[in-house]
Amino acid sequence: MRTRADGTGAATRGTMRRVAAGLLGLLVLLLGLGCLAAGYLEGPVQLDGGTPGAVTVERCDPRSFEDAVCSGVFRSHDGEVRHRVQDFRPGAPHDPGDEVEAVSLSPDRLEPAARVLWAQAAYLVCFGVALCGVAVFLLSGAFRPAGRARSRATGLTGRVLVLGGLAGTGVGAIVAAVLA
Repeated sequence: MRTRADGTGAATRGTMRRVAAGLLGLLVLLLGLGCLAAGYLEGPVQLDGGTPGAVTVERCDPRSFEDAVCSGVFRSHDGEVRHRVQDFRPGAPHDPGDEVEAVSLSPDRLEPAARVLWAQAAYLVCFGVALCGVAVFLLSGAFRPAGRARSRATGLTGRVLVLGGLAGTGVGAIVAAVLA
């Protein structure tokens, strides 16, 4: 783009960059909020009304190292609920007789142990926090006056969100992998 002698071309380029940063910031913010919502739906909402217990494995078909389809009998911890389980995916393959912690949401639907779901939920929430931190940087660049430096508070907020979110994402991924 050519600049005119009065400098309006440069102003247009600056405006275009700010609009692009604002749109990208809004997109990243929406993605971050989506991760926060998914983390909430993955943990607390999914387990609401579920019955904690264990599946005694009778048969397990290992499709791969991390994906096995097992069948057996689910028994709740309080002993009140008991039903047969088909196509339960506990993660790694298990031997017959092994007990695998699970949460029964209905007779047809089981989820792995609650602590695994909480670790996965924490992972998603922390990733969403990191994305919101990136959005802070992008949106602050889009809305601050031209030629003015980013405020220290905005920079600190963005760094804390990004670094804290990434650290939490890493810890959550490790914990989810260990528990699975």
